[in-house]
Amino acid sequence: MARTTICTPGKRKAIIEGIKNGLYPSTAAQRVGIDPSTISKWLSKGEEGIEPYVTLINEIKKADSEAEYNLVSDTYKKALESKSVIEKVTVLSRRWRNRWAENAQLEDAAVDAMRGLAALLEAQKEGLDLLTSERRSLANERDTSHNNRCPNQDVAIQQVSQLKQLTGGNNESI
Repeated sequence: MARTTICTPGKRKAIIEGIKNGLYPSTAAQRVGIDPSTISKWLSKGEEGIEPYVTLINEIKKADSEAEYNLVSDTYKKALESKSVIEKVTVLSRRWRNRWAENAQLEDAAVDAMRGLAALLEAQKEGLDLLTSERRSLANERDTSHNNRCPNQDVAIQQVSQLKQLTGGNNESI
């Protein structure tokens, strides 16, 4: 007896709706209560030609294309309506890279460098946070050990100071 699948038309429709709104398939599946590992298995079964998973793959491809179309269309319209030359050149250089990008490889390298710099700054910040935390911990330990002195120790320290004053700071007589 074959197991019934939870890959029902209703679940597929909900997943596809999420993808049309820009979600990754795994996120869209999670949104409707499907574990990401489950949708991964479904996609593998679809690649093997098993229904209804083949249909799911086709629906995902179509939804992804629609999402891209809508986003590109909206961006393109806004760039055309914009008075900013930068926005228009950005669209041109992305769409027709070989004709409009001054140096696409240089631009890509700059983006990669900026990402690397951001990662380096984040790591540096984490290191500073760790140092600050350690300094606070040491200060707390110092304060705790100061507070844990015996009550007579403070009196003894005061008496030694007074004796030093009386003897003119001559340690030999103490």
